[in-house]
Amino acid sequence: MASSGAREKRTFAASVVIWLVNAASLLLASALFSGVVIERVYMAFVAALVLSIVTLVVEPVLYLLTLPITVATFGLFTLAINGLALMITARLVPWFSFSGGFWERLGWAVAASLVVSFFRMIVHSLLSQMRLIEKQ
Repeated sequence: MASSGAREKRTFAASVVIWLVNAASLLLASALFSGVVIERVYMAFVAALVLSIVTLVVEPVLYLLTLPITVATFGLFTLAINGLALMITARLVPWFSFSGGFWERLGWAVAASLVVSFFRMIVHSLLSQMRLIEKQ
């Protein structure tokens, strides 16, 4: 979920593949973790779209605001930022949520973001090798 900072040029096909992988990985996270709740399967696709928008708009601001703590924790705080991005997504998308209190929800969101990030990293690497994504 975290961006590399460098701009990239994507084909439409690459964007669709990444969206589908995000949706599938959200469904997988829901199956793996009891605290990640997706009540309707099609909402995973909506959540993946909203997550893309949140990642594009909100995450850069969060990274900038939390830069000192991110540096102090050697980048580990980015896990919390990714979790917060998923929590924001869950607030915006009906039938997608995390169970428990704030800290428990953040824990579930971080766990889900690890699943999403893992699969997105693999697909991003494959799409780069296929030249569907290019660094600018």
